[in-house]
Amino acid sequence: MTDASTGISGAARSEALTEKYGDHDAGAVLTASEQACEHTSKGVVETVKDKVHDASAGASALLNKAKDTAQEWASSTAGAAVHVKNVAQNAASSAADMAGTFGRDVTALIRRHPRTALLIGFGAGCLLAQVLRRASSPRS
Repeated sequence: MTDASTGISGAARSEALTEKYGDHDAGAVLTASEQACEHTSKGVVETVKDKVHDASAGASALLNKAKDTAQEWASSTAGAAVHVKNVAQNAASSAADMAGTFGRDVTALIRRHPRTALLIGFGAGCLLAQVLRRASSPRS
């Protein structure tokens, strides 16, 4: 295998170290070099693991914050829905009360003025008949 930084194969490097340091020292140099390389690679792996752990912890915190925000919005929405329901019930109750009051007032008016109420009812009926007749007749 060729060393990427120097372009020297492993065997050639071993021979060069053997010439320089002898058989025993060359093995020690290679072993020390291999240990240094292994130590460096372990450091890189640990650094990468730490960075991945930090990123996952940050993502987890972000997801928890998003969940809390969604729960707050849901709670606010539920509160607003209850408020709208109460306002609608109050409006319907007020409308029913007003209709009841109007009905009682009209009944009291008819009892006080029965002939006038009869003539008004007859006139309204005639007008309604005219409108319906014109609406149903073919147009020329």
